[in-house]
Amino acid sequence: MSQVSKHVQWCIKKAENEIKECKSLGKKQKHRGLLKVDLDDNEAKKHLAKAEHNLVGITRFNEIGFSDWSMSAGFYCIYHCFLAIAAKFGYESR
Repeated sequence: MSQVSKHVQWCIKKAENEIKECKSLGKKQKHRGLLKVDLDDNEAKKHLAKAEHNLVGITRFNEIGFSDWSMSAGFYCIYHCFLAIAAKFGYESR
């Protein structure tokens, strides 16, 4: 098993353990890992729409003199692209 595969498995196990812990404590389910979920093209499309929205923001921030905010919009653009890829392959991340 490659190092990347091991890390993905570690992230999945982390999420499972955190959800079990929340259930045992009677808390709302939260996790900071990867969950294997059903493939969801609609969720992937939502993330891509959000990424496109942030991409427009990068340009607009520059146009109105707030180019320092472009970096934040760029981060979230990339973040939502990765969430779209994860959703397309049946994973959820938080």
